[in-house]
Amino acid sequence: MKLRAITLADVRQFARPVRVAGIGDGLNVLSAPNESGKSTLFDAIQALFFIPHRSRKIEPLKPAVGGNPEITLELEHEGAAYRLHKRWGRGPLAEVWQGARLIARGDEAEAWIGALTQPVEDGGPAGLLWVRQGLVALDEGSKKEQDAAQTARRDLMSSVTGEFEALTGGKRMDRALERARDDHDRLMTQRGPRAGGPLDGVVKEVAALEQRVSVLNARADQLRLALEQRRAKHRALTELTEPAQVADRAKRLAAAQTAMAVAERHATALNAATAAL
Repeated sequence: MKLRAITLADVRQFARPVRVAGIGDGLNVLSAPNESGKSTLFDAIQALFFIPHRSRKIEPLKPAVGGNPEITLELEHEGAAYRLHKRWGRGPLAEVWQGARLIARGDEAEAWIGALTQPVEDGGPAGLLWVRQGLVALDEGSKKEQDAAQTARRDLMSSVTGEFEALTGGKRMDRALERARDDHDRLMTQRGPRAGGPLDGVVKEVAALEQRVSVLNARADQLRLALEQRRAKHRALTELTEPAQVADRAKRLAAAQTAMAVAERHATALNAATAAL
């Protein structure tokens, strides 16, 4: 079974439909800020597989404003593509689609979905698959749930221990250490980056780029100053050639010339009167 996409609606903070798609083979990383709903996404997957569509256990997933949680999961199973759909609350619904064909509904759909997983106590991997945020205590839930958690934890530790021992012991570890040393020696010496090596080239390129940035910053400062000076001169020129300003200066010049002519006439008359005395 391989998950490919999930769509949520009326699930906690997701009052409107939200879809996460593009889930590929291998390791997939879902990254988002805190309180973005990452845990809600995994709780929704858990609910679709393990909470029947008529159950009231879905209450913790309802939005604060109320609603009918609805979850659709797209997956591949045994080479075929399926779409699992559940709705809780009013009009509860459980459906399994293969392409455009409805293959199971209601209790039949629940049975079909349940067959994809298997309880830990029956030898299934559910305890390893659903490692959910915050569920670390082994003394919570019913006795059956506690025993299942203990079994899952024991199986997980056995698997991790085996993988760790396989890596840290024998030729596999030797090969890993040798490869790490080769990679280190290709990049570094005891004094620093190996001359002519990839890291040395990158360090020199970074230094050259930093110097180039300094030159460009200085040039940008010069251009910024020149631009401000040009703008100041343009504003002054605009004031000198602006029609209203030109008309005002002409009017004031004409008034000054008229006053000058009057003053000159008075000066001539004064000179004549003085000469007659």
